[in-house]
Order: sequence, then structure tokens, then C-alpha cells
Amino acid sequence: MTHASKPYKDTKNMDYTAATELPVTAHLTFDAAKEVVTKIKEAGVDKLAVCVAGWQAGGYDGKCPQTFPVEEKAGGETKLREYIQFVRSLGFLVDGHSNFTDAFAVAPMWSTNLVCKKADGSLAVNGFWCGGKAYNLCPRNAWETFFQTDIAKIGALGFRGAHYIDVFSATRPYACFDPKHPCNRKEAGEYQKKMLHKAKQVMGGAASECGWDHVAGELDYINYTFRQMLTFYAKGKKPAAVDGVVPFWEIVYHGIILYNPDKITQNKLDAVNALRLVEFGGRPIFYSATLKNIPDLKAAYEAYKPLRHLQKAFMQSHEFLAKDVARVTYSDGSEIVCNYTDRPFGYRGREVGPVAYELYKR
Repeated sequence: MTHASKPYKDTKNMDYTAATELPVTAHLTFDAAKEVVTKIKEAGVDKLAVCVAGWQAGGYDGKCPQTFPVEEKAGGETKLREYIQFVRSLGFLVDGHSNFTDAFAVAPMWSTNLVCKKADGSLAVNGFWCGGKAYNLCPRNAWETFFQTDIAKIGALGFRGAHYIDVFSATRPYACFDPKHPCNRKEAGEYQKKMLHKAKQVMGGAASECGWDHVAGELDYINYTFRQMLTFYAKGKKPAAVDGVVPFWEIVYHGIILYNPDKITQNKLDAVNALRLVEFGGRPIFYSATLKNIPDLKAAYEAYKPLRHLQKAFMQSHEFLAKDVARVTYSDGSEIVCNYTDRPFGYRGREVGPVAYELYKR
């Protein structure tokens, strides 16, 4: 749940200052969020991992790599600590979202020494986000100067879960040519692994997004393993060289890393995308929780319960029994048949309904 953020407004690709940055808006204060998680629990969802986003200084991606002080518009540090303990008292996991990839000039700790340098000495930039122009944060310099202290302070807030560090597994690691803290891409990836490992030591787990696997050994959860591949497939926009999309990554990592396969299998799903989530062995995720969408969360949870035990099994194989009918087998002997057609499909004495699946246990 995102608690606070500044507007995203890419008009001039500019560096914000304290005088020009856009104001932070509180979307859901820590106090107000208590009612939401309480209602989720009362709805019968007894297993939940809550990711607290937009809690840092400046809100979501607002003053990176600045973490503290906790954003006052969301409630400040005292209220955050109370909220974390409240979520844990419900029996839920609660982790935090961090960005140790970008650096914004509006951050109080800003210095060009934070930034990756190109070979010509200029500052490396990757885009524009809520905090303004996003410079590439040098992972070596971050590790050697402030990260280890910051992650310990984040853990001391009470977070326990798979701490989410943005895009480490979604982009190639940033190389830095600054003579004061040089690192090539391979070395930068090693520093990312150190950061994730430290997060695991402090909070029990680590998470990121997408399927680049140079940091896979340190990840417990990945949000959308491959962005838009299923989307392209579903919309008939797949590359000409691609016959179809199959869970190749998932066959390697299922049972080791929790994940959601694609952005089209997030939030409330239609029947086809709900079936994709099953076929690819994913875990449901909602980007936000509000009093209004609790019935959707509850429905997704109930749909997932018959399959959640398979998260501890390896995905052994994936094959097509017929056009648009896929079978996935697991190491515990279970089989799942996913039928995307508009007519029933018979398998092992049972019918798999249209746009539906059947689980066959050993």
C-alpha cells in the first residue's frame, strides 16, 4: 500500500529543489491503514504479506536515496512503528519498500558523489520520477557509505518480511567510472547482492521485481517476473519469432522464489488472466488495499488457497495437451490442467471446464 507520494510530472526532466518540488500527498495514513488491514483479517484472509510503500522522506520515490525521517504526511515514525506492530499482531508479515537505485538532487543528503559517472565523467541518468531527474545511484558507494546504516535503521522500525528493494532484478546493474568508487557491471551486481543479503539478515527476507537472475540467490519474492511478455501474448502483439509464452523461468525457480508472473496477473483478474496466474504458478498480489476492494482481495485469496501448498514444490514440466490446453506438473506429483478454450476438456476421467483449471493430486 502506498501511503504518501508526490505527483509524477515529467515536463522538463528537471532537478527539483526544496523550493520547486511538488507537495507530498497522503493517500493512506498509517492510522487509517489499521482499519483496512483489520477488515481484511475480518473478511477471512488469515495469511497476508503487507508491503508498506511511500513511507520514506518525500513519500514514494520522493527524495531517494534519503530514507529518514519517515514522511510526516503519512504519520511520521511513531505512527509507522505503531502500524507495523499492529499488522504483525494480526499475524501478517509486514515489509517495507525502498529505492536504492535512484538518486534525486532534492534529497537532503544529495551529492554528486552518490551518482554513477559515465566514462567521460558526466552523471548517469535513467529517467524522471516523483523526485525529479533520476540519477543512477552507485551501488558501491551506497554500500560503503550509508546503506548498511540505513538498512539497520529500517529493520529497527519493526519490519519483518521480504524487504522490497526496487528494480535490482529488473535492470542491468549500473557501472560507475568515478575513480573514487569505480565498479563495472559485474561488481555492481555483487554490491546489489550484498544489499539484499543484508536486508535478509535484518528483516528475514528480500524482494525485488522482474526475472534478471544475477541476484536470484538473495531473493525470496519477485514481483512480475517478466514485464509485459504475457501482455504482448494476450494482446496478439508477441514478437514474430515467438510461438508462445511458457513458464521457463518458473520451471527453474518455482519452489525457491515466490513470484507473480506478469503485470496482467496483478490486482483483480478476469477469467483468462486468473487462469494465467494458475498456469504460471504465481501468487496473487494487489498494489493497493482499500475498504472498497477487500471483497476482491478475499476472492483472490479463496481462489488461491487450493493451490498455495504448491509454492513449496518444484515445477517439473509444462506441456500442451491440445491447442490452448496446458498441463503443468509438480514435484509432489500434482498436475494442473488449464483449459483456455470455450468447451470442456476431458482428462483422467474428469472434465476441465471452459477457461478453467482442474488440480489432479497424486
